[in-house]
Amino acid sequence: MSRGEELRLGDIAQAIAAIRSHIAEGEFDRKTSDAVLYNLVVIGEAAAQLADDTRTRAPEIPWTRVVALRNLIAHEYFRVDLEVIRSILAEQLDQLDEAVGQLLAD
Repeated sequence: MSRGEELRLGDIAQAIAAIRSHIAEGEFDRKTSDAVLYNLVVIGEAAAQLADDTRTRAPEIPWTRVVALRNLIAHEYFRVDLEVIRSILAEQLDQLDEAVGQLLAD
């Protein structure tokens, strides 16, 4: 794994930690949603830059969907549904965190 890969995976891990911190209080107001969306963009951008062999080592993660979410937030922000974002966070953030942790450990 190149140093660049490690940094990108670290960026994803840090963005996940930031999201968890932002949503810990349970409120999903405008300030929180802005912070969460920014960190999802960071995750998607870092994921887009990962090498194919790195992505292949975590096939349970829908990497193209992670990148697509980043593109939606950045380019089609008017289509973002915060209920869908909450669902993604509740259902998929842990899995991404675990996969990134395993990739970093390897």
